[in-house]
Amino acid sequence: MIFLFAGTKDGRELGEELLKKNYPLIITVTSDYGKSLIENKNVIINQKPLDLNELIIYLKENNVKIVIDASHPYAINASQNAIIAAEKLNIKYLRYERAKTIIDYENIYLVKDNMEATKIAANLGKNIFFTTGSKTAKYFFEEPQLKNHRLVFRVLPEARVISDLNAIGILPDDIVALKGPFTKELNRELFKAYNADVIVTKDSGNIGGANTKIDAAKDLNLPVVMIERPKINYPNIAYEFDDVFDFISTYLK
Repeated sequence: MIFLFAGTKDGRELGEELLKKNYPLIITVTSDYGKSLIENKNVIINQKPLDLNELIIYLKENNVKIVIDASHPYAINASQNAIIAAEKLNIKYLRYERAKTIIDYENIYLVKDNMEATKIAANLGKNIFFTTGSKTAKYFFEEPQLKNHRLVFRVLPEARVISDLNAIGILPDDIVALKGPFTKELNRELFKAYNADVIVTKDSGNIGGANTKIDAAKDLNLPVVMIERPKINYPNIAYEFDDVFDFISTYLK
């Protein structure tokens, strides 16, 4: 049995390819929306968040032999738990990593974390447009350095997400609830519509739309603060689907 962390578009696509090859598969997703995108029904879907101990028990009970980690590049806990669980159970772990964004823009600030992003963005403008997702919204919204700034958050149009943002005090006028992918043109018009002075984003790669955000910012000459990916020491890593298939064929007999 293969256990696939698939909380991203490319992770789900990898799952579909594995199913076409008739591999026994468990796919873990993070939302009802993610679950609905998995067309093949001959698969076990886990939607329950698992802490480290629960993950170890789940992998053992389902006789998992290989863990494929195609979680979001910024899902640190998921990756770290997967590595530890695989090591404890003496099963194989492979990280599938989407390519990083190729940056061709001088007005970009690469930072290591949310704290550094806050400090730099606060000094670059008063209207800050965040494309970092809903999970970091609370941190930025409650950050004292940004108290006198307008913060706009672009998030998925899910009821739970909007409710969570409203609960911490973020007003509807400062929420852009849209699902990508976003073209350069759409990004540009959104940045203009919300009078953005600076864009804060993550290195989610081209598949995550980082390139179209940067291209739109270039058109408007807006500074971009990009939070770099966390540095994790993955035991094994693949950048192409074919490399994943080769890894599986080596260890799953």
